[in-house]
Amino acid sequence: MDTETATTTPLSPLAKMSSRLPLEILTRILDHLVPMQDTITLAALVATSRDMCPLAEKRLYSHIYVHSAPMAHHLLRTWNTRASLAAHVKHLYVRAPERTSSEFWNSIKDIFQRTSTTVTNVTVNLPDQQEGPYVSWILRGLQNGNGTLTTLRVPFSLDTEVKAFLESAAAKSLFRLDLVDLYILPDRVIPEPVTLHADVSSQLTHVEASAAALCAIVPGHPVTTVYVRTVSDNVVRPPNLPPAPELMSKLAQSTAPKGVVFLHIGELYMFSRTETYSLEVLELAPRYLPNLWCLGVVNYPGTASENMSVSYFPRPITSRIYLPCLLI
Repeated sequence: MDTETATTTPLSPLAKMSSRLPLEILTRILDHLVPMQDTITLAALVATSRDMCPLAEKRLYSHIYVHSAPMAHHLLRTWNTRASLAAHVKHLYVRAPERTSSEFWNSIKDIFQRTSTTVTNVTVNLPDQQEGPYVSWILRGLQNGNGTLTTLRVPFSLDTEVKAFLESAAAKSLFRLDLVDLYILPDRVIPEPVTLHADVSSQLTHVEASAAALCAIVPGHPVTTVYVRTVSDNVVRPPNLPPAPELMSKLAQSTAPKGVVFLHIGELYMFSRTETYSLEVLELAPRYLPNLWCLGVVNYPGTASENMSVSYFPRPITSRIYLPCLLI
């Protein structure tokens, strides 16, 4: 018996199977594994199957979820050893721990920078009760991107850092932007009126932001879907609520063929003139947005789960808006 053959380590059943299957079949098999859900399985394939390793590795790193400082540091150390792995990242989800430090946010900024040329979706969440620093400066890490980013969901207002990012080349392919406005600090606020360059995010169709931010973002963009968001009572300084006619006139400046067709008005209950403002927006919507076919309203004095109503219209609204609890 050949000595080399006798001393060779036997292949595992999985390795034997993968060595006999064509690349297309292996790809189809891995397509049934969901990143961030089948992480253990993908990691096992990377470690045990030479044929499946590059395919599984690509899927393993395509979706990254960072929720602690040790995890962020470990990820960066891995990329220091194999920089090519960062190029696989498409979806990046960051949930800050209850207590954060500048070291954690610097690591997140570094992660953003290393994935900026390939990432398509970025989401940042902060704990509900977190009293942390204002960290919109981490978006600087994304500014080196080449326009791959399509979705950005962050808990920031339209401040100087967000404005600088939106006006960078990295945001030119952005079609969805969610600004939650958790923290607003005086040194980050942009003097009104806020304006953006005409060529900023030329593909932007979905925007979720405060009324003040919407007035700056929607005009000149092909926006079709709008979520009006506001901040909770514990913020440092609530944003200026623009008059309803001003908000609607800005939404009417969408460059989409039919303009804004989906409008959702939410969380307006913390303002002293809640009902008046909501009713005024509802009254003006058909006038300013003639092709509006879907209108969602949250108008309540209590918790966010109470009295939410959404109405869909099979044709553009012309004169009357009907909701289960409201008739105009």
